[in-house]
Amino acid sequence: MSAPMTPEQYSHIRAHLSQAALKYGGIDYVSPTFGLVRDAMAEVDRLRARVDEVERAYTYDTAALKKRADELDKTLGEVMAERDGMHDALDQFALTVAPEDVIGEHSSGNNPWANALELLTPMAEVDRLRAELAALPAPVVETAFRDALGNVWPLNHFPAETEAQVLKTTPTIQRTVRISEWTEVAS
Repeated sequence: MSAPMTPEQYSHIRAHLSQAALKYGGIDYVSPTFGLVRDAMAEVDRLRARVDEVERAYTYDTAALKKRADELDKTLGEVMAERDGMHDALDQFALTVAPEDVIGEHSSGNNPWANALELLTPMAEVDRLRAELAALPAPVVETAFRDALGNVWPLNHFPAETEAQVLKTTPTIQRTVRISEWTEVAS
């Protein structure tokens, strides 16, 4: 199979055919040969135009595809950066909830983020506990003092003059009573 004709070769053949037609008195003299060649040349012209069209489309499509690939690469980079930032934020969240020895490390069998979420009390539960606490009676605070022997004497147990003298010289203690629980706080 021979190599395809170059545009220069094609132009050279066309020029020779035109000269031959003029030399022999016009197209009628060489019409059987010239008609076939003319048709072949027209087909070559049509095919060459189609090749040029395909080359332009390929060049355009290649540039468009390269541009789209660049856009997708940029978007992928942004998504990966966002993912890495979320990963860091979730790690910080998990370590704020509990230390690593409690929630564990990332592995195929462990998800410290999920473990941290399980340790959190849901807001509905917090709201329920707050409502329960608000429904409890107010705490009762009693103030007293200890004598030298360690006995606890509530205020208002002695006459006011005696208590005033004792309060000047003895530290007081307080206890908070809420549903039968006593918490003693030194004051």
